[in-house]
Amino acid sequence: MNKNIRKAIGPGLLFATNAIGTSHLVFSTKAGAEFGFIYFWIILGALLLTYPFFEFSVRYVNGRGRNLLQAYKEQSRYALWLVIVMLLLNTLSVSALCKVADGLFTTILGYSGSLALPLLIVTALILVIGRFSVLDNFIKVLCAVLGVTLLVTFIATLVKGPVEPLANFTPKEMFDGYGLALLVATLGYMPAPMFSSIFQSVWNESKVESSNYKPTLKEVLFDFNFGFILTAILAFLFLIIGVFTLYGSGTEMSDATPVFAKQLIGIFTNHIGEWSFLIIGITAFAAIYGTFLAAIDGFSRTISRGLATFSQKSKTFNSDSYQKTSNKYYPYVIGAIVVIAIIVISQNVNMGTLLRFTAILAFFCSPIIAFLNMKAVTNENMPKSHRPKKFLLNWSYLGLAYIFGVAILVIAYRLGLF
Repeated sequence: MNKNIRKAIGPGLLFATNAIGTSHLVFSTKAGAEFGFIYFWIILGALLLTYPFFEFSVRYVNGRGRNLLQAYKEQSRYALWLVIVMLLLNTLSVSALCKVADGLFTTILGYSGSLALPLLIVTALILVIGRFSVLDNFIKVLCAVLGVTLLVTFIATLVKGPVEPLANFTPKEMFDGYGLALLVATLGYMPAPMFSSIFQSVWNESKVESSNYKPTLKEVLFDFNFGFILTAILAFLFLIIGVFTLYGSGTEMSDATPVFAKQLIGIFTNHIGEWSFLIIGITAFAAIYGTFLAAIDGFSRTISRGLATFSQKSKTFNSDSYQKTSNKYYPYVIGAIVVIAIIVISQNVNMGTLLRFTAILAFFCSPIIAFLNMKAVTNENMPKSHRPKKFLLNWSYLGLAYIFGVAILVIAYRLGLF
């Protein structure tokens, strides 16, 4: 691999890590378990139609030398304000990832209590003391562990073969009740919520700051495409594992994500063999904890830089002023950790209601963010060398129609309109 490309590798893996938790471990596996290989085409379609808007984030930061938040401010301060508020509210949803990671970790250790607080402390230490370079390297190690353990699980699943379906097995109806809920969730979160494109631009900006190396457009696109393709492969691996392990078995799975994630370890272990318990547990924990870690960093880093951008009165980018305020990242990490700890410990917070609220908010903002991303890379201030070609731009129009359609479908479903 080219030395300069190696220097650029990192943000793409962070994107993949941020994406693979709930959408892959939970939704892809559930989709395969309940509906079989038909979800291969649904997942593939979702990946293809959202690709341009995540790619635009990398293209923009490399061309303009600043993150997408600056682009939103150039378009409208109201747009930037809306995005910041949406990010602040969606930070609450990360508490669910913490509960899932806690459940998986205690299951692996055979511990009956909770280890959420130690996990939160470790997360804070990695992000506050380690800075971006440590996060960058830690994510690479985590991805390697996840890749190896998932590959072993996948091969063992193929060798074992698909589960014997029940004689009277009838697949669930995809467009009714549970089936529609899963379809909506998969479409909305595959490969990741649209606000992750903002994370991607901020991670690319931070990578340049920490490495003192400005990669070319070709190099950052290689990093992004590597992460995106990895995300797609992992989604299909979890789908296939779900099909081989559960499809047609009649096994009832919990609708609660923390319970379902723990349930998967037992189901996979029973199907493959007791020897696989630790490997499967590590795979599931690495997927969820990696997403949790990346989400905490992404929200904290993005909100701190968003507020720094918003505080600048002029639309003209002031580099010195921005650098002074945007680097105050650590209070946001600590603040997020404290809020999540309170939510996780509290018995009065309805996690289901919280997740439904943040999901509706995320889906409502997705088409707005996608549209703003497209405007950012087609703006007259964007270097012509970095503007998307006609094919990619036409691709994004199709994707925008899809994202608007999914947002309307999700909001209508969540509001109980059908």
